[in-house]
Amino acid sequence: AQGNADLQIGSGEETLTVVGQSPTVHVISNQSTFVADRNVLDAIPITARNLPMRAALIPGSAVTFVTLGQYAMTIHGSQFQDTQLAVDGMRINTLCGQGQYSGFYLNDAAAQEITYMTGAESAEVASGGMRINVVPKDGGNRFSGSFFAQGASGPLQADNRSDEVKKYLTVPPGIDYEYLINPSFGGPVQRDRLWFYLTGRYNGYQTFNPGAVFADGSPVPTTPIQGNYSIVTRLTWQATTANKFRLYLDRQYNGERYNSVGNVYTGTTLTAIISPEAAQDAFGGGWTPQVKWTGTPSSKLLLDAGMTLYDLPYEVAVQPGVKPSDLPNFEQTTSRLTVSGTGPYTSWTKNWGTAASASYVTGSHAIKTGMTFGWGTNSTTRAANGQIQQLN
Repeated sequence: AQGNADLQIGSGEETLTVVGQSPTVHVISNQSTFVADRNVLDAIPITARNLPMRAALIPGSAVTFVTLGQYAMTIHGSQFQDTQLAVDGMRINTLCGQGQYSGFYLNDAAAQEITYMTGAESAEVASGGMRINVVPKDGGNRFSGSFFAQGASGPLQADNRSDEVKKYLTVPPGIDYEYLINPSFGGPVQRDRLWFYLTGRYNGYQTFNPGAVFADGSPVPTTPIQGNYSIVTRLTWQATTANKFRLYLDRQYNGERYNSVGNVYTGTTLTAIISPEAAQDAFGGGWTPQVKWTGTPSSKLLLDAGMTLYDLPYEVAVQPGVKPSDLPNFEQTTSRLTVSGTGPYTSWTKNWGTAASASYVTGSHAIKTGMTFGWGTNSTTRAANGQIQQLN
């Protein structure tokens, strides 16, 4: 049987719903905090997956490179000496300077969340500058992992110099190469009881210093001595339903040849007037072990306590062939410093920190009390050659 039917053209409709919502004003606290969870951390378009690069995206912040992973970070005109860096709530700044520096390189795959406190910090923070807290990842009841890699070479970097400028500046701008490898893996040791998480980061790079050349005219790079790496291990033990213990361990090494800061005492920098022989190598690495306990005796009471150690040896070395007795030498005819301004030096920081708190929360009221206590040692050994500079 044959059936005929006429098909009519349907009409298209689109519905747009606009919701107007007034901004919420917090009448209890004026604290300003930016929290970046794992989804936000992966989505932010940055060239380096580290703490300073993300801090630079916060309105009102200023980030200045110092040396070998150390940055001066300020917010809304604060003092950079007030910057604090913490892992799981416990401070890991060194004891150098006024306590503002940290040689901590973020292993990005180890971070579940990063919190930037930029204003009106709570009583737990002793200073008014920027405070950065890294919350590490825990393992779970299923095995899972991730692998992240990125890389770039010189041709991938833009060069806006004119042909006229290039005739006088033969050194290529920026990077020669850079790569980052960051795998991670975690899972259960005992289901619902004990979990592990393990991640490693290796970063290799070589950048050029404009105007800095060897005697044969070839450009002088800044490059890692043995590469920059971090290996993080995290164990989480659910002892009972109300008690959880976490163990964190980070082993790092970071180094640079022809360090861009050059001579830390005379302020010289590896430029056209600083020869490679007068530059210095900077490297450091250490351990960050940490243990923390969290307890919930009741649905309204939260207890936590922890201890951490930030162990950071740091060394600045002169180039091979420069003897401890060599004096700084400034060539007047070429305006170049050809021997390092000072001899090598070493610095060692052992910084212990403890923290404990109790929080009681009801439906309408909340109170929190606690304490932080830190102590440590810092030793520095310098070699000085009479603070004399030869002129030739």
